[in-house]
Amino acid sequence: MQTDYSILIVEDEDIIRQGLAKIIGRLDLPIGTITEAGDGPSAVRLFRERKPHIVLTDIRMPGMSGLDVIKEIRKHDSRARIVILSGYGEFEYARTAIRFGVTDYLLKPVKKSILREVLQRAIHAVGAASTEAGPEARPTGSSLGAVGLALSYLADHYADNPGLEEVARHVALNPNYFSSLFRRRAGVRFSRYLQELKVDKAKELLLDPRNKIYRISASVGFNDEKYFCRVFKKLTGQTPKEYRMHRQRSTA
Repeated sequence: MQTDYSILIVEDEDIIRQGLAKIIGRLDLPIGTITEAGDGPSAVRLFRERKPHIVLTDIRMPGMSGLDVIKEIRKHDSRARIVILSGYGEFEYARTAIRFGVTDYLLKPVKKSILREVLQRAIHAVGAASTEAGPEARPTGSSLGAVGLALSYLADHYADNPGLEEVARHVALNPNYFSSLFRRRAGVRFSRYLQELKVDKAKELLLDPRNKIYRISASVGFNDEKYFCRVFKKLTGQTPKEYRMHRQRSTA
């Protein structure tokens, strides 16, 4: 198996990109070449020139987004392992990325231990593809990972209040193991994550003054409007009404 892999880091924020490069260089992994790109066009050009084994890209960037970068890469290379950087509220982007053979994802802020784990998986996948499938191998489907699949499932079904056991079954994992894995990868408990996802969706709906708060509450999966307001304030520091008024003033 190959012992010297290359990685391209695509991130428009210099501090984050340079910080990731330094951390990766100190992880004692078989990564010999680390290339940085500060925008999408540069990333595509550098990928064509250097053909890195792994691409670590932010999903949201001005101009050419991470999704656009991934699409361009897949036009020229079907084997590179792609890891996306995403934040809360960017699940639609992550779900779309699944179609383009994304290997894994990292949730911001990135934890060193999780970064190492994800890159180890990517390296193993590159090595396995090279030794077992030969040079013409192509991906046969998404390998985003159990937690990534769980995030995609939650993005579609959050309003149905899916429980941990239901989602664990969906990704074919033991509930206890899935709970531990989810917390380690996402950085929060499953229940907290689901609440944050619902509140993020509610924030979007609150931007339209025609949407009544009680209807928003029901549409994101809260049967009790008062409980919805308590959860919303716990996570944002504001009631839904206060949040709406603040956003209206800031955009006036």
